Amino acid sequence: MYYMDKKFLAVITVGFLILLIGCIGEEKLTAEQVRDRSQEAMEKVETYAFDMDISMLMKGGEIPMLGWVKNRTSEDIWSEGSYANLVKDMGVELLDDEKVDGKDCYVLEIKPKDISKIFEVITQQMGSTSTLTAEDLESVKDVGFKEWIAKDTFLVRKMFVNLQMEKDNTAMDMSMTMRFYDYDEPMKIILPEEAEKAIDMESMAGGMIPTK
Repeated sequence: MYYMDKKFLAVITVGFLILLIGCIGEEKLTAEQVRDRSQEAMEKVETYAFDMDISMLMKGGEIPMLGWVKNRTSEDIWSEGSYANLVKDMGVELLDDEKVDGKDCYVLEIKPKDISKIFEVITQQMGSTSTLTAEDLESVKDVGFKEWIAKDTFLVRKMFVNLQMEKDNTAMDMSMTMRFYDYDEPMKIILPEEAEKAIDMESMAGGMIPTK
């Protein structure tokens, strides 16, 4: 009986040691550290693919379906430097871990401290093709982001954006979900035939919320 007790105690001790080693081995990071490491990892990426789903809830107005649109931009339109500076000006909170496509991910909730800076970066990046106005900025009531960042690579696996606006008695709630994959994988882009007649964005004018 004494031998069995000692054996049982040894097993428990080994179990606790393994658990302790596991806890020590998993580095506890702050929200800011996760954000910074993710930015460093994304800056090294050459290519990636993503799927994007957009849903829009709107009352008091109509948004016509335009179909394909095209836009001339520079190669560095979404420069990592501008994005990095923008994110550093936002508040970040580390939420509970989740899985995306089977991968363990950190989850960051990002809230801008100054919405005008987001519009400033977008306008700078899009240049003359930007249709954003001061009225659009005033119409924004709330905007928030969530990012799912892979623990093993610190690459973004998923992003969620929610934008709430109100203009001319028209309220709009827009949500966008993006899933990222095939980082630095060879890819071939084929222009769909129907996209050859796309509307040029430079010919489009107006604010972000069209009304009746």
